[in-house]
Amino acid sequence: MRKAYNRDADMIIPISTSIKKNLFATSDKDDYFLFVGSDFFPNVEGIAWFIKNVAPYINHEIWVVGSCCYNNAIKKLPLTSNVRLKGYIPDLDMCYRNALAVIAPIFSGSGMKTKTIEALSYGKSIFGTTEAFVGIEADFARIGGECNNAAEFIEKMNSLAYERINSYSIQLFLKCFSDIIAKKHFDNLIASFNNSIMINTSFVKK
Repeated sequence: MRKAYNRDADMIIPISTSIKKNLFATSDKDDYFLFVGSDFFPNVEGIAWFIKNVAPYINHEIWVVGSCCYNNAIKKLPLTSNVRLKGYIPDLDMCYRNALAVIAPIFSGSGMKTKTIEALSYGKSIFGTTEAFVGIEADFARIGGECNNAAEFIEKMNSLAYERINSYSIQLFLKCFSDIIAKKHFDNLIASFNNSIMINTSFVKK
């Protein structure tokens, strides 16, 4: 924006999503960590690395959901017994609700990650790389863990006492990333424009 228009942004508004209802209405018949990703290079790169370097040492199942499962690089990987390639699932709601936690081994990309904000909206603990948490200011240890190598993922995922609903994640989401908060940002932005127009109009009249 600075290069093209010689000005800065009036406001930077983070990704937002809707507030989920009845988060505690879950079924705990499966204990699994969840990865959600489309067939997009950063997703394929990240989950392929995770399957090879981390999954064999994790104490619970790993569910991989989304079109990334159909990528040849993923399909050709030898899978340990705890990895489940679930493929495309039309409704992710129960996948998120029942997951112990969400993993986000993302090493490339730009900007905030929708998958991270979506996981927060379900009150999930998240184990992710620095890249996965871009744009989020929080205590990542309370969310789950910031992990940038295999040893960190393994240690943090296997040592945490899990609760399917992470109260810190929910509080962070409601404070910063819900659609209600986004609307307030836009309302403030529009109000600032209106005030600027009124001031300029008043000046012209005088």
